[in-house]
Amino acid sequence: MFKLIGDSINITRGDTGMLQLEPALDGKPMEKGTYTAVLSVKADMDDEAYLLQKQADDNGRFFFSHDDTKDIPAGTYVYDIEIRSGEQVHTIGASKFIVKGDVTRDD
Repeated sequence: MFKLIGDSINITRGDTGMLQLEPALDGKPMEKGTYTAVLSVKADMDDEAYLLQKQADDNGRFFFSHDDTKDIPAGTYVYDIEIRSGEQVHTIGASKFIVKGDVTRDD
């Protein structure tokens, strides 16, 4: 299960998913390929270490593989997305990144 509910990302541990980013600047959609975007997940805002970082592809998509979350314990974490275009830096979030537990495990 991978869902965006409001601004919270909900994923079952080890599941796959895709998040499509459609950023706008001054109310106008940003052209794909003219920006970079990184989604970062931490256990807490003040933590130094990242649990997960994903770079968006040139079409603004974040792909989540099985390996990205299979070892993250079930719980509620925090994420944001940093978008850079030239000298411009914009941040979406911080918001909740919720990892739900799973019964079937592959290890």
